[in-house]
Amino acid sequence: MTEQPKTPQQGAYTKKKEKLTALRKAANEGATEKVKEWHKQNPGNEDLAVKPLNAAFVRNPPGFTKAILRIADVMVFDKTGKKKQNEIVREIQPQFPDFELRPTIWQKKLHPAVVEKVAARIQGNMASPIDLHGCKTLSGFRKRLKAHNRVAMAVHTFKGKISISKEAVVVAGAKEYPVEKRGSGGRTYPAIRVTVKNKRQWIRLDALAFLLFVK
Repeated sequence: MTEQPKTPQQGAYTKKKEKLTALRKAANEGATEKVKEWHKQNPGNEDLAVKPLNAAFVRNPPGFTKAILRIADVMVFDKTGKKKQNEIVREIQPQFPDFELRPTIWQKKLHPAVVEKVAARIQGNMASPIDLHGCKTLSGFRKRLKAHNRVAMAVHTFKGKISISKEAVVVAGAKEYPVEKRGSGGRTYPAIRVTVKNKRQWIRLDALAFLLFVK
């Protein structure tokens, strides 16, 4: 299989990665020499050791946070959630010509300060409050937005109380469905039987419970 030629951006990224590896190696070697020197100056401490953990990284370019916030704007106004991640990145790239936005930006763990800015930006553009607690990546924010919009655009929304016990499932304190044992593949499980368009259908209790109580 013939290897595809790299784009200029891919070539630049490869060179940057090589430099990053060299920088990390230089930092760790320098730290090792310092540790050796310290041991010479402090004999009798051979049981003390240090493992070099210098982390080398590429700093985000100026304007990177603004790009993150622009992505947040596009996510908010994409109510159907049909736009693909790469499509969104390509849409805003021309607004930031000084650096390349890669698809990996969606999985990049954001700095806490940036997370707060993104959350505030999204909340400020929403018609109703949205729970964004725990979101740390753009991908995480997008999943939460999609779930929120699905509920907002739902044809039917139910708030009735459903009680599940070993004997029955009671809906809104009135309609009761007795629990029966069903078998399949040598295994038994509790289920209820409901009528849908004049046809009797079985619903497993474990599936119903998961649907109602999934977090």
